Amino acid sequence: MIELRDIKKIYALGENQVMALRGVSLQIERGEMISIMGPSGSGKSTLLHILGCLDMPDSGEYLLENTDITTLSDKEISRIRNEHFGFVFQAYNLLPELNAIENVCLPMIIGKIPKKEQKEKAAFLLKKVGLDHRLNHFPNQLSGGEQQRVAVARALANDPTLILADEPTGNLATKQSNDILDMFCQLNDEGVTIVLVTHDAEVGARSKRIIKLQDGLIDLDTAIKERHSAEYLATLLHASA
Repeated sequence: MIELRDIKKIYALGENQVMALRGVSLQIERGEMISIMGPSGSGKSTLLHILGCLDMPDSGEYLLENTDITTLSDKEISRIRNEHFGFVFQAYNLLPELNAIENVCLPMIIGKIPKKEQKEKAAFLLKKVGLDHRLNHFPNQLSGGEQQRVAVARALANDPTLILADEPTGNLATKQSNDILDMFCQLNDEGVTIVLVTHDAEVGARSKRIIKLQDGLIDLDTAIKERHSAEYLATLLHASA
């Protein structure tokens, strides 16, 4: 589904240059659930942003269904981003002036879906994430876990090829975190491809594959044989250090 070939990304910080990614190559198959892990500054979020076309690499190839994204116009990239990717962020990124159903409708508005179909699908997705009793509530009327559920419903609005989540449980209490992870696992069991960034072994252990970054390079890329075991994952990560 996705193939990255020798992806490099450099950021300018004043007179200095920071090489966030130094030549990353990987493949993501449909139906995978992957956690990207590594220390702060290793390139995790940069890689996620490039995967979601929120940022472009300075060199290398990004193939999505055999199309090289790096050769396309900004307009074509925006279309692909809206049609193929759903995003879930640590800070939820809900618009405070919109209620839950209106926030979920946003990607469908951009995709020019008919208004009646937008509302029907948004209501269906909010019911899917257990919020059918919160359709008309605004973000400030929802708990952190409920806001993240709205964000997950919004990410599903355009039937994405891939859901990308950046520290999706970072602001949540343990129970809320587990509820969101259970939801991701259920979506993955239903065939949704998920890639998430996390520093938490408890979160990473819920995935089927771990990619560990170190200094902008892939240090470890392996399937998880013992899912749901943070101890097993910690052993893997430590062994690669």
